[in-house]
Amino acid sequence: MLKQKKPRKKMNKISLIIPCYNEEGNILPLFDELLPVLKEISDRGYSWESVFVDDGSTDQTANYLKYLQLKHNNIFVVKHDINRGVGNAYRSGFLHARGDYIITLSADREIPPQEITRVIDLLESGEIFVNTNRSERWGKTLAVHLKWNIPSKIVNSTVSGIVSRRIKDVGSGLKGFHKSLLNDVRVEDSRYLYFPAYACLNTVKFKEIDVEFRAREWGRSSRRPLSLVKEVLIETPRLFWHSIRK
Repeated sequence: MLKQKKPRKKMNKISLIIPCYNEEGNILPLFDELLPVLKEISDRGYSWESVFVDDGSTDQTANYLKYLQLKHNNIFVVKHDINRGVGNAYRSGFLHARGDYIITLSADREIPPQEITRVIDLLESGEIFVNTNRSERWGKTLAVHLKWNIPSKIVNSTVSGIVSRRIKDVGSGLKGFHKSLLNDVRVEDSRYLYFPAYACLNTVKFKEIDVEFRAREWGRSSRRPLSLVKEVLIETPRLFWHSIRK
């Protein structure tokens, strides 16, 4: 009598979403760093895809992305004709994602891609949403402290108070979650910053971990303090109303 084989465990597919806006100097170095991480993911039995979203870049970003897409079958490029904002870039990436797990990563290379595997490990252990905190990300100068550190702390404290869960870095580019969470949390430009907060309201399995932060080597951030203030003024009342209805 033949011995019945045990069914093999189905491994999840991972979709990596990377929004890009005028990042021509970062695209190829970022992918060079990603390659060993993607190989490790494959060696562990996962399938993967990378979805780059060109959010209306006006430099050579599109050409570098086209080059990568021609070399790799599981790289996909979504292009916006105009700049629609990082939240809408993520949303376009999510619409094209086919993975069971969604991992987001900024194209600025401020967070080492090696941190991705830690996020995947936590999702495999049962977490539904994994956020990351960019440790020691603010400079020591008074100007940087006033421009970014204080506004960031105000936003993080406000969000944490509303959702009754401590979140140290709502704006980190590295996040991971089960794709099913997108059925409950809508992402758009005004809501992008508060995405972890809405995730908290829709799942109790939420975890935040510290990750390494590196200063940009090329280019500059498209985000400005005024845009941060605008997002806070628009989204805080919405988040509060959503929280009391839960």
